[in-house]
Amino acid sequence: MRNHGAARQGRSKGDLEMLPERLLTAEEVAKILNIHVRTLANWRAEGRVDLPWVHVGANIRYDSEDVRCFIERGRIPLTRTEKI
Repeated sequence: MRNHGAARQGRSKGDLEMLPERLLTAEEVAKILNIHVRTLANWRAEGRVDLPWVHVGANIRYDSEDVRCFIERGRIPLTRTEKI
């Protein structure tokens, strides 16, 4: 299932490199994105955010690479005056 939306900003590329290359729980993804786990459930139910997920038995899991891509897609480049 694919959804559409934007990720939280303010994370560095180093933060993304720290993501494990494995399937993540909804709780782990919520913590990474700094959102409530219920928000992820809403996104899955509504199908409006492009963050793929899979059922593993009765559990929901997210591929860490999909989470990484989701964050990258939501990144907005700073303008010249905004750069620090």
